[in-house]
Amino acid sequence: MASLSNYDAPITEVVINGPVRSVPVPVTATSINVLKTSTDLCGFSFYETTGSATAHLNLYDGLDNTGTFVAAITLSANESIRDWFGFFGVRIRVGLYADVVSGSVGGAVWVRL
Repeated sequence: MASLSNYDAPITEVVINGPVRSVPVPVTATSINVLKTSTDLCGFSFYETTGSATAHLNLYDGLDNTGTFVAAITLSANESIRDWFGFFGVRIRVGLYADVVSGSVGGAVWVRL
């Protein structure tokens, strides 16, 4: 299966009750585009990767940090977090951008494409 992290084709069909898919977010200390298309963000799981520092990231509906703010995630050293927003989730209209403000994180987002 092709990687969804670089998925940028427009969605032309809405699938009611479609599956929720896990899209990996590679270990990173820099900001990245997680998805470049509209989706429903149903949840996420992130962890601080160094084991010795704090980490902070913001999620945006957009292709950079000027998009619509979605969530702030702050992690202590060696901490992880999981949040589930429900099957219908939070509608992401443009794309999902992870702005890593400090530290290093990795994880996955759960989306309905």
